[in-house]
Amino acid sequence: MRSAPGPENTREMHARLVEAQATRLHELRIDELGRLGLSIIGVAVALAEHGHPSLALPALAAAFAGAVLALSAFHDRSELLEELALESDAYAIRAVRAFGERLAALENRRSLAASIRWMLHNPNSYMAHSESLDACTEQLEELARELEDDRLVLDPACAATCERLLTDGLTSPLINRALPAEDALVRIRRIRAGFHAAATSAAAPV
Repeated sequence: MRSAPGPENTREMHARLVEAQATRLHELRIDELGRLGLSIIGVAVALAEHGHPSLALPALAAAFAGAVLALSAFHDRSELLEELALESDAYAIRAVRAFGERLAALENRRSLAASIRWMLHNPNSYMAHSESLDACTEQLEELARELEDDRLVLDPACAATCERLLTDGLTSPLINRALPAEDALVRIRRIRAGFHAAATSAAAPV
C-alpha cells in the first residue's frame, strides 16, 4: 500500500506547481507581446503600401490576426491570474503578488464595498440570489464596513475571493441560484478572517 506524501514531498509538489504556473504566465505574456507586435507591424506595412492593395490587404489581414491572437493571450493570462490569486501559495509568483495587491488596495476595496451596498439595495437589478442575500445581509454589511476601513489590511487572496464572490455569475452563491445559500456565508466569513490591523508607524522622536 502506497503511503501518503510527507511534508517534504508536499512542499516540493507545491513548489513545482508554482514554478509551472509562473512559466505559463510568462509564456502567455510573451505570446501577447509578440502577437501585438505582429499586429503593429502589419498596420505599419498596410499604411506604407496603401497605394498597393496587393500588399496592403494581406498586411491588414495579418494585423487583424495578430490583434485577435494577442487578445486571446491576454484573456488567457487574465483568467489564470484570477485563478492563481485565490491561492496563497501562488503569491510566490511576482505577477500574482502584484495582481493580488491591486485587488487588496483600499481603492478597490471601496469599489467592492459599493458593489455590496448596490447588491443589497437593488437585488433585482443585480440578478442576485435572493435567498443568499437574506441569509447574509448582516455579514455583507459588516464586510462592506471592513472593506472601507483604512485601519484594516486585507489578505490579497481573500480580496480575490471577495472579488469573485461579487462578480462571478458561475461560482458565486450570491449570484448563481443553483448554489446553496449557506456557501455564501462560508465564503464571507473566510474573507472577513483575512482582515488584520494595519501596522502603525512609531512616533517620531521629539
